[in-house]
Amino acid sequence: MQYLKFTYVDVLTRTSVESEPARNGPSFPAVNGLQFVWARESAYPTESPEFFGTCPDSSATQIDGITGLFLQSDWEQMRSDEMSARSFKNKIPDVSPRQIRQALTALGLRDQVESAVAASSTDIKDWWEFSTSVERDNEHVIAMAAKLGVTDRQLDDLFTLAGTL
Repeated sequence: MQYLKFTYVDVLTRTSVESEPARNGPSFPAVNGLQFVWARESAYPTESPEFFGTCPDSSATQIDGITGLFLQSDWEQMRSDEMSARSFKNKIPDVSPRQIRQALTALGLRDQVESAVAASSTDIKDWWEFSTSVERDNEHVIAMAAKLGVTDRQLDDLFTLAGTL
């Protein structure tokens, strides 16, 4: 059995979505006996989806859309890591504006965030000022983190800390 990572290909052209959009709709690569097992959901949204599956040893895998071949042990470790990441992500709480501000202060980021908010659109200013909760996956949170160079892991840590305050 082969253990692979793959992404969508265009239904007609069979070109990987990593190269160009699937203008005719997406499908899995045409690998004989390809069985989808899991997807890397913890990293969504992504430029192109990452799927993991298996196929018989006799299947040709040197085709567009196949992005990796792995030893069984490595593939199983990636799956275990993915399930842990999903579990961790689901434990990150939504927090109150007070909690997020206290956590930002504790980490020395509050002045930076408030300066960035002040220089932002009215929509972001209103969201920052009048929200009743702050969600880790909110588009404004993600955009602000990217603007300030805060990594996903640092953002997770910020919300985890805020949830304790």
